Amino acid sequence: MSADELLDLVNDHDEVIGTIWRSEAFSVVHTRGVNAFLLNGAGQLWIPRRSLGKSRWPGAFDMGVGGAVGAGESYEQALFREAKEELNLDLNVLPWRELRHFSPLDTLLTSFQRVYEIWTEVVPEFNPDDYSGGAWMTPAELRRRILSGEAAKGDLLPLLELLYLRDDA
Repeated sequence: MSADELLDLVNDHDEVIGTIWRSEAFSVVHTRGVNAFLLNGAGQLWIPRRSLGKSRWPGAFDMGVGGAVGAGESYEQALFREAKEELNLDLNVLPWRELRHFSPLDTLLTSFQRVYEIWTEVVPEFNPDDYSGGAWMTPAELRRRILSGEAAKGDLLPLLELLYLRDDA
């Protein structure tokens, strides 16, 4: 999808009420997004660094997969597309599951989001337009690094704490 893609505009109940260009949507209206964490058998997440060419959060830690749900696209279709585009992963052959569906009405997130988990033991073949590298780390290690000042995409720490660190101190 291009940088200025057409997105579904949704109401407070995540029901489609129209379309809007991505360039017009940030912080103004509700749209949809997907994110996914890659998890290995050791309980580590593969956390990429955004490429320096990104206009938002360049060089920052990010989720393994993330993006907007395009107009007319389902959450799962967006997940499969983004996983292929960003990490060259085929979710028809990898195990995955939905972790949670978030609403901007009850979280700090700016869009309706479905967050997934993809199980893999291999470092993905990431798209260099999206990521400059990545590393396996535990959720607690990632939180320590973010809190010590390493840059992270805005919704990474809240999602990490809601999904993986609820019982950690």
